[in-house]
Amino acid sequence: MEKLLFICSQNRLRSPTAEAVFSEYEGLEVESAGIDMILCAKARLQTYQN
Repeated sequence: MEKLLFICSQNRLRSPTAEAVFSEYEGLEVESAGIDMILCAKARLQTYQN
């Protein structure tokens, strides 16, 4: 069984939609997740400062 993880910024529309569409395919284990864009921006800023 193949696994797919769909990721979007907030897990509110794109990745849940992709999860719903691809969950219909046999042989796939599908999940969705979101990334908090504010947290990512802070991490990037901290990286540039170092």
